[in-house]
Amino acid sequence: DGLHGDMRQKQRDDVMSSFKKGEIETLVATDVASRGIDVKNIEAVFNYDIPQDTESYIHRIGRTGRAGKEGRAFTFAAGREIYRIKNIQKHTNTVIRCKELPSAA
Repeated sequence: DGLHGDMRQKQRDDVMSSFKKGEIETLVATDVASRGIDVKNIEAVFNYDIPQDTESYIHRIGRTGRAGKEGRAFTFAAGREIYRIKNIQKHTNTVIRCKELPSAA
């Protein structure tokens, strides 16, 4: 299911309730709609785009590592976005491993 900024609060609450209960395996959310989501045991976060500022990126991927838990963050980046990844690495003093997307074959 998904969350986006045009949803009424009731719809948003229903989606979040279903996700927390495990009735929804995958939640897709726009950047704005994802703010304030608090769900335990998030296994992975997939970033279709990189936020403009590093703090937003850290906040977004931090959903996988709450309370000593571990998780993974995957970010799709190409072209000039690679420089944003390098800035995030520098700011956070971490290494983000880059990998090529697998082909259809």
